Amino acid sequence: MGRQRSRSPDHGPRVLCDLRPVVTMALDDIRVLGREDMGAFLALTTDDPVINVFAEYRARSTALEPKWLGGEVWGRFEGEVLVAACHVAANLVPVGCDEEDMRLFARHALARDRRAGTVVGPRHLVAAFLGALDGAWGKPRDERWVQPHLASHQPHRNADGETFDF
Repeated sequence: MGRQRSRSPDHGPRVLCDLRPVVTMALDDIRVLGREDMGAFLALTTDDPVINVFAEYRARSTALEPKWLGGEVWGRFEGEVLVAACHVAANLVPVGCDEEDMRLFARHALARDRRAGTVVGPRHLVAAFLGALDGAWGKPRDERWVQPHLASHQPHRNADGETFDF
């Protein structure tokens, strides 16, 4: 990037314009996460590794790069600290969110083109998100309010017969 010379609108003397990107916080301190946010995002997923297994896998396999994600991961910050996130591609998946975070992410989503066809997560968080959308995304074609994660509390065996636990 750098500086570039241009003419003012009235074709007067040339002025210097700074073309370096300006980093600003989006609505309610939400922005798209990138490679530089990987550590903070992965730390957020450890708060509930079973619920966040999908988002953690997608982050590790794509380094949070939108072109590989097929979407984005939005992060909500308090100051410089990542406090909540949302994986937004074909599925919208909350990470480290409470109901207020979901309402803020819904407001953020309303200001953009719709990407997600499915909202996945704990019932109270999905309900908060959909409630904040207030029908703007239309009527859901299918609602599955009781569809728990599959989790095991027993050790597992691999193909060699070795036991391991998650």
